Amino acid sequence: MSEYTIGDLAKKLNITTRTIRYYDQKGLVKPSRVSESGYRLYSDEQVKQLKLIIFLKELGFSLKDIQKILEDKNGDKLIDLLLCVGHGICLV
Repeated sequence: MSEYTIGDLAKKLNITTRTIRYYDQKGLVKPSRVSESGYRLYSDEQVKQLKLIIFLKELGFSLKDIQKILEDKNGDKLIDLLLCVGHGICLV
């Protein structure tokens, strides 16, 4: 399993560390763990989650709506539908 610091993750996803911290503050994505020295560390699962948040933002969803989608038990179905319609990546 790969681990990324917040700086590594920001570079990888072409977003700012401030954005990642803001998403953490809002409860959209949390680090997989915090190191003994206080560094936020993110796994591949959080990378996937952040990519999804970025994708939904690009589609025009608000952070409030994205949080609802992520928390909804049927959110995965909506995400699959959006991927299918928007990018032709049909998983259903």
